[in-house]
Order: sequence, then structure tokens, then C-alpha cells
Amino acid sequence: MRNIKITTSIIPIAASICIPPKMPRRLKHCLLNWVIKSSNTNQKNIKSTCLNVIYRVKEGSYISDLALDIKNQKTFDVIEDFSDFKFIESSDDNIQTYLTQICESIKKKKISIENFQVLVPMYKGINGIDNLNNLMAEIFNSKHKKYQIGDKYYRIKDKVIQLVNDVDNNVYNGDIGYIKDINIIDKK
Repeated sequence: MRNIKITTSIIPIAASICIPPKMPRRLKHCLLNWVIKSSNTNQKNIKSTCLNVIYRVKEGSYISDLALDIKNQKTFDVIEDFSDFKFIESSDDNIQTYLTQICESIKKKKISIENFQVLVPMYKGINGIDNLNNLMAEIFNSKHKKYQIGDKYYRIKDKVIQLVNDVDNNVYNGDIGYIKDINIIDKK
């Protein structure tokens, strides 16, 4: 940041409680600290605006507050249930059992899969996204044939989430959709 000319415009946009964008953490940390220090010292050439409204969650949701508490390593004795989420503390050995019970209950109550989401912080391992997605697909979508593509399995009507922006196809990180068709050519 020391080598930036005064005439250079930098427009960093970030939310400190959100999942960081795919940029090196050191660079993000450096940019945020630079903007914060600059705005705190009231330097004439540096303007900053703090956005106080989060538009990615519905009004009254506690999820953003919980994310901030977790980020700040706040310890919890008991986390109460809210209308838009339920936090279930579990040992690694019981996660799949709890998730299976919850999924079966949702299926039995005929709650739409569109109103159900599981947040998992890692991909690999027995309780990673890949494994838990397969578990949930068996519960919610076992009627459809599964296709192996690479090291993952997919079925028609599987719920999926976009992980990277694809501007050409108007699909963005976080968009949720459903598989309508699977066309396997050379298992790619």
C-alpha cells in the first residue's frame, strides 16, 4: 500500500462478518486495515463509507449476528433456536445421525427442500459437504439414478449451489438451483 500513488482510486468493498471473497487473506486484511486506519485519521484524500444494512438475509434474521459472534470466538453455553435456523451442537460421531433424523422429519412433514439448508464449513472428511450431500441425496432424491462425475455423484433434481461467478451464463456465487438433466460425455 505504500507504493500506491495519491491519484490512484481504490474502491475496496467488503463486509467484515461475511465469508471473505476469493482473494489472498493477507491482501484483504491489508486493504481493510488501510481503509480503517485512513478513515480514522481523517486523511483528506481518503473517503470511506460503512454499509450498515445487510441485504443477503431477511429482516429479523439472527444468522449474521451469530456469524459475527462465531468470528469473534464468543463462547456459548446455550444457543437458542430462532425462526430461521437451529444450531445443534454435536460430536463428530453423531452429526450424520442427527442430520438423517432431521432430513427424515422434514421429508415426513412434507417441508419443501427449497426451505431447508445445511451449512458445513469443510468439503472433505466424514462430515464434509461432499459426504453429507450424498447422505441427503439418498434421503431426498433416492428415486433418481446417480451418476458419478469425477469423484462426486449427481442425480436429476439434486439441489445445487453455484460456487463461482459465471457472468456469461448469468449465474453467480451462492445461486441455488436444481439439476434438470445430466449429459455424460467421457464421464466429465
